[in-house]
Formats: sequence, structure tokens, C-alpha cells
Amino acid sequence: MIFQPSDSFPMSGPEADADWEVLFPPGGGFIQVNETGRLYGFSMFHGIHHLNSIRMALEAAFNVSSPFARQFFDASDSFGHLQHCTAYLRQSLLCAADSTLEPESEHTPGGVAGVGVAHMCRDPSVLYDATEKFKLAPAKVPGPDSHHH
Repeated sequence: MIFQPSDSFPMSGPEADADWEVLFPPGGGFIQVNETGRLYGFSMFHGIHHLNSIRMALEAAFNVSSPFARQFFDASDSFGHLQHCTAYLRQSLLCAADSTLEPESEHTPGGVAGVGVAHMCRDPSVLYDATEKFKLAPAKVPGPDSHHH
């Protein structure tokens, strides 16, 4: 995959909420793999949840938040959740250890743009297919704000 700049997935507004919500399969990415009743979630969806949470916190911080973001973030627990989000994403990135070499940005000396460079990626459709195969009964689907905490 070659990372490219994109107009998809804007940072704020109802369109942004809709774009990010499409990344979650029915059931929010949770599956049941055996008869114990215990739910499992794929790490990819957990990471997407956390990145979206950080996006919504930035919306709120810059006072451009959508109604969904305002409803999702309760000031009493949002900072603790964001600490969890950043810790999870940090560890996820370290775990993936993408060793793609990215050249120095022509526009920002000393930095990298991260676009236009081929990365070796795994196929996310495998995880979407698995969530369909092992989808939860509607009564077991976690609430709308519980994607992966």
C-alpha cells in the first residue's frame, strides 16, 4: 500500500463521524469464537476506535465538535480514556514495527511526510470477513460507545 494524502476522513463534522463509523463492522468488531459467551475484538478495530476517540477529543478541544463527539465525550472520564487510547496506539505501532523507510520531506526539513511510499500491509478484509463469519447475535452487541475500551 502506498500512503497518500486524502480528503476522506475529515477531522470534524457529521461527515467525519459517518466516515469513521463505516470502518467498524456490524457488532463494532466484536466476535464470539466459542460457547463460553466471552467476546473478543480484533486489535485493528480497537486501534481504529482509539484513533477516532483522539480525533473527537481534538474536535472538542478546538471547539469544532459534532453532536456525536459532544455526546461521546464526558469530561469526567474522557482524559483517562484518551490516556488509554494513546498508550494502546503507541504499543500497537511498536508491535507492528513497520520498517518502511520514508524519505525526508521536501517541505519540512528534518521531518517526513509519510506519503508516496510503499508499505507492506496485511489485508484488513480478512478481519472484516471474520467479524461477519462470527458475528454476534443482536442482543450481545455492545452499546454504541463501547467499540473497544
